[in-house]
Amino acid sequence: MITLAQDQEEIRKKEEGHEGDKNKNKKDKNNENKENKKNKKNNNKKKKKRKKKKKRKRKRKNMKNKSKINKKKEKKKKKKIMLRT
Repeated sequence: MITLAQDQEEIRKKEEGHEGDKNKNKKDKNNENKENKKNKKNNNKKKKKRKKKKKRKRKRKNMKNKSKINKKKEKKKKKKIMLRT
């Protein structure tokens, strides 16, 4: 037969074990949250870099197009001048 003292001791051990598990779970969750935050930060940095790259690319493309348009305009002007004289 189990005495009352032994029974209480077993219950206490079980409770302590549960508390230990709870603490372990808390630590795991905290670590997981930290990792998630890091990943989010890194992903945001990568997004920003990609956006900057795209912006630069767009700017270059626009500049090229502008120069092409300007060249065409100049050619037209020259043609007009040539036709006048």
